[in-house]
Amino acid sequence: MSSGRTLSPRDGQSSVAVARPVLLARVRSSAAKIAASLATPLVPGDYLDLINPLRSGADLRARIIARTRETARSATLTLRPSGAWQGHLPGQYVRIGVDIDGVRRWRAFSITSAATPGTASSPATGPTPRTAALAGDARDFTITVTMIDDGLVSAHLVTGDVVGSLIALDLSTLGANVIANVVRNVWSHTVIICGHFPEGVQTFETESIDGETRGEWYLRQLLGSANISGPRALHIMTGNLSHQIEHHLFPDLPSSRYHEIAPRIREIMARYGLTYVTGPMPVQVASVTKKIFRLALPNKDPHVSRPRQILRTLRGASKSRKLRRA
Repeated sequence: MSSGRTLSPRDGQSSVAVARPVLLARVRSSAAKIAASLATPLVPGDYLDLINPLRSGADLRARIIARTRETARSATLTLRPSGAWQGHLPGQYVRIGVDIDGVRRWRAFSITSAATPGTASSPATGPTPRTAALAGDARDFTITVTMIDDGLVSAHLVTGDVVGSLIALDLSTLGANVIANVVRNVWSHTVIICGHFPEGVQTFETESIDGETRGEWYLRQLLGSANISGPRALHIMTGNLSHQIEHHLFPDLPSSRYHEIAPRIREIMARYGLTYVTGPMPVQVASVTKKIFRLALPNKDPHVSRPRQILRTLRGASKSRKLRRA
């Protein structure tokens, strides 16, 4: 049944206009895949770097285009950065990667030249450049290097044959490094405590392992560790240490195989009445937190209520502090 609507030539043009970008995107994707397969084991970018290593889209790097000796032990280097360089401000720190005897060595220097035209400073994001239309020499910047005793990189930059050579660049990212380290440490801490301290995981005295047989060692690994359950992505993010039981049993096994043997380990433990401690990460974290708080409290006295016992402990600690001050 017809809807009564007549297609106009403009409708057909609109369909073609929509299909054209999709077709071009598919062509570009196919061309990229073909180029990648032909370039293997390298990537197409490696060949483009041979032609123009300072091109846009290349890794952040620079070419040393000039060196001016300031003193016998210092020199100012003029650097021409690649297209990925986002501009600079005077005094801004930049990390320089120099290849010496086949080893890349990184050192941080302060930029000594004026700001890139169009670059401002933002407290939140640092340099906020508008440099896309600038010529290459407008983005050049300088660093002044002073040679220090036994300084391999500084001596190479001040006295070595470096003019015309390429160096790697890396912007100083203190805030990002701090955040990355905090996230990494919190994540690692969470994975570790979930694998060793939830409720149901047994602990062992040092003396109990004296004369331990091989079978008793395996039993201790089964009872003294726990797993984190979840999707495959979670296991990858934990380095497969979410399978802590299997890791304790077979520390030399590739971690990517832990999930394959986990069902067999669980079946063996169930056969002998052993508890296979596992659970989602939030549940395991809550279990560990509860255990820590419980163990932090004084031992329960059957003749005194727990709140009163905690109050007595706090008062005793306060008196001890006052005596130490006196």
